[in-house]
Amino acid sequence: MLKNALSLIWTYKALAANRGEETEVPEPEFKPFRFPRKEAAAQVRSIAPTRVARQPKTLAELGVPGPLARELETTLRLMGLTRGDRVIGYTFTAPDGSRHALRLATVPGRDASGLAA
Repeated sequence: MLKNALSLIWTYKALAANRGEETEVPEPEFKPFRFPRKEAAAQVRSIAPTRVARQPKTLAELGVPGPLARELETTLRLMGLTRGDRVIGYTFTAPDGSRHALRLATVPGRDASGLAA
């Protein structure tokens, strides 16, 4: 396929050369890099506080489908990333940018209501 593409390009160049036309390749426009102004950086800082971790919620409470939420919780538990009912080291970022700490829906050794079995 590459051979066909190259032969097509060479044929086009040969036909253009026979007509006396030069193929003109436009040069790219280079724009100089400028650091953002301090006002823009201040706006970014004002947005940052909304990305604070919220109260811990389960994946199901955050809208993750039930089977996927249970599978993810099992995986986190097997990887040792939980302490009690809290997930350590991971947060859930909602589409609006808010971050939520995670907790497990069920903890081993406890029933669904959270009481000791």
